[in-house]
Amino acid sequence: MRKQTKLVAVLSAAALLAIGASMTSFAAQGWTEADGTWVYLDKDGYKVTDSWKKSGNFWYYLDEDGYMATSKLIENGDSNNNTYYVDETGRMVTNDWVELENEDYYDGANDDEPETVYYYFQNSGKAYKTSGPTSFKPINGKKYAFDENGHMLWGWVGDTSNRCPGDDGYKTGGVYYCGDSNDGARVSGDWRYLYIGTENRTDDSEDDTYWFYFDTNGKKVCTDEEYMDARTPSDDVFKTKKINGKTYAFDTEGKMINKWSVSTVATASDIDGYYSTSDDGARKKGWFQAVPSASINPTANADDEAKWFYANNDGSLVYDAIKTISNKKYAFDSNGEMLSGLWALKVDNNVIEDYYQFEEEAAVDHIHTYVPTGWDVYYFGDDSDGAMKTGSQNVDVDGERYQFSFGKSGASKGKGVNAPQGNILYSHGKRIKADSDYRYQVFGTDGEAITTMTEGSAVTSAGYLVNASGSIMKGSGLYTDSDGRQFRVNKNPGVDTYTVTFEKTKD
Repeated sequence: MRKQTKLVAVLSAAALLAIGASMTSFAAQGWTEADGTWVYLDKDGYKVTDSWKKSGNFWYYLDEDGYMATSKLIENGDSNNNTYYVDETGRMVTNDWVELENEDYYDGANDDEPETVYYYFQNSGKAYKTSGPTSFKPINGKKYAFDENGHMLWGWVGDTSNRCPGDDGYKTGGVYYCGDSNDGARVSGDWRYLYIGTENRTDDSEDDTYWFYFDTNGKKVCTDEEYMDARTPSDDVFKTKKINGKTYAFDTEGKMINKWSVSTVATASDIDGYYSTSDDGARKKGWFQAVPSASINPTANADDEAKWFYANNDGSLVYDAIKTISNKKYAFDSNGEMLSGLWALKVDNNVIEDYYQFEEEAAVDHIHTYVPTGWDVYYFGDDSDGAMKTGSQNVDVDGERYQFSFGKSGASKGKGVNAPQGNILYSHGKRIKADSDYRYQVFGTDGEAITTMTEGSAVTSAGYLVNASGSIMKGSGLYTDSDGRQFRVNKNPGVDTYTVTFEKTKD
């Protein structure tokens, strides 16, 4: 900003000539030259002091000794203690800036104070001053704020007509940003890339310069004060804002987030996710792969393991949900990570309320005991796939391969089959087979092997005899396992189960 009026310390000879020319017509009205300057005599011939006198279109000030003031700040220049300034010709400055030496600047001893300060004098000649709430004044198409002394505010500005000096002004009350000491214009509806100092870095960040966005009212975008009143401030609390069609997030201090963050958003009550890159800070949309932050997934972060995520068109991260994307269904956990592999899920209207991943052989072998009532088993392929599978699938868990079957359509689509199909028994999708060491085994309807039996008695009145290939035995003959135990099966009328009897042990 180019301020046109500068401090003049010494009245030049040329200026005196200019004053003389302007005062030629003053003598008849009380003006007279004295001691190389001008005075104003009242009707009794006494010098007028501490008063304004007008000549033509201009006002002039007579100081405490009665001499016309020049190049001087007139404090308490009227009954309301307003501040004025007269230039080198003695005229009251109006509608203009004036730059003066800063009395609080001691040869650089105070780094937070500039060598000079700016005043703006209105059409009335009064300097803009503000005490109390910050008030911005429109000047030549820009907006400026002033303190109680009339000094133009600059840098980080608080909401009580105060400067928030230092690199940390953004977090010590700074609400507005008004450029450097030679600028002062309020930033509105725009970005600024501002230095915050190495001592203000957060966590393990190496950034000491951040982007801030200032709304059309000039206030930095950050978490709402009303919201923060009920919380302990944290870098994981953020506010989102759409700017030029892209969504950005800002932390409690107004710094734009260009990293992972999952937290409670100031405008929502649910856990939400946010991801952006240092390229532009805009929230991602659609599929993206990234290493989660330590707060989201410490193991993956430590291993530098990238995960897949999906963001809706509005930039919100999909989490705790089954979502159809390009005609395929995918599942996402509470951190927004795409699921892969074999999972037991509790789902209500595509919302995942709880989940469990099958990662060990023992869990799959006894799958029924790991799937609570109201849950279903799903398979989402490997890490590079993630799409929900249907029909027959080979599933590898903990080095073992299992055969599964999942519903193909309707409400059962993707869910593990949980009933016999033809000659095959399924439990939560897993094909039930006898251990090859036994040749035959008796299973209940839940797919669990029944090992307690008494010769000559029914092992189960509602179950199945299954061989090592996974076929249900339906014939009327005796079936002998590897231990010589002989079983007979009888179809139960009206239901798809069998009574399996341990007839005897073969001699």
